[in-house]
Amino acid sequence: MTLSFIGSGFSQWQTYRVSGDRTALADAFNGHVILQKSTGEFQFLLHAGVYSFPTLGAPYFRAGKTLSEYFGPIPEAYVKYAPNENFNIIAGKIPTLGGVENGFTYQNQNIQRGLLWNQTSTIARGVQGAYTLGPIGLSFAWTDGYYTNRYTWASGSLSVQLDDSNAFMFIGAANVKPNSVSTIAAPITQNNSQIYNLIYSYASGPWTVTPYLQMTRVPAMPQYGVNVHGQTLGAAVLANYSFPAPSQWNEFSLGGVSLPFRAEYIAAKAEDADGAPNLLLGTTSRAWSLTFTPTIQRGPFFFRAEYAYVRAPKIMDGFGFGEDGDKRLQSRVSLEAGFIY
Repeated sequence: MTLSFIGSGFSQWQTYRVSGDRTALADAFNGHVILQKSTGEFQFLLHAGVYSFPTLGAPYFRAGKTLSEYFGPIPEAYVKYAPNENFNIIAGKIPTLGGVENGFTYQNQNIQRGLLWNQTSTIARGVQGAYTLGPIGLSFAWTDGYYTNRYTWASGSLSVQLDDSNAFMFIGAANVKPNSVSTIAAPITQNNSQIYNLIYSYASGPWTVTPYLQMTRVPAMPQYGVNVHGQTLGAAVLANYSFPAPSQWNEFSLGGVSLPFRAEYIAAKAEDADGAPNLLLGTTSRAWSLTFTPTIQRGPFFFRAEYAYVRAPKIMDGFGFGEDGDKRLQSRVSLEAGFIY
């Protein structure tokens, strides 16, 4: 068994804050204790703590509010049965399959999650099975999707490891029955959506590169006030260069220094009609972003600074950035410092 501790603090400054957000803020937003048994036939994970989900284009919720509005003080807890190295099944509060970026900041190369991540779910209650046969991996899950306690979501993935450096993955997830739950964690549009990802990953030496495509679709649901269907189409690339341990710049060792970068584009479209779903910055809108996050890790301690820029060439009046929702861009500078032990 292993026992892990994660803690970090966060600060941010931004231009054209949206109504209800702050231009500058600071928060002690990560405190995690994880107990895990990851070997043997019967395994488990218990994850307790406080957390927040800083996300591009969205207002920041402090850790206290996130805790009460999302997954509570135990965001992950599951048991796992692994009779052999090729098959396992887990049940409990589990990470969802859709998307590329993970939920918690310490799991990601960038501090803030991206525009595409904001369309996907993070944690769900349910059961998931996985099977591998050589380079091919299959997973299937039946869950409550966006943490609604209504088990109406089916998810699956197919991965192919081409060689030591290259892999492809396809992920599909869909709500199979109309679901009326609507919360901060489960907006009624995303909660009834379909999500598809096509992902390529490359890892060799100091480089990791992950480009991917994402499509989401929301059906018309007149009974819930969504009178026409909507969809998003997005593309992103996540890249990172980690300096090898012997590298130096003058007298400064570059071991533990990495340079993560993310670029993404997303477009939302719905018919021009009353009750059209707003999936981005208006029912018909487009946005792109660039994020750069230089990171230093020394032993259990890390520090990273981030610059993120979001540009929205097309918005609907009142749904953009700034107090009046009429601005088409936003810049953010973020800092995070903490430890992983």
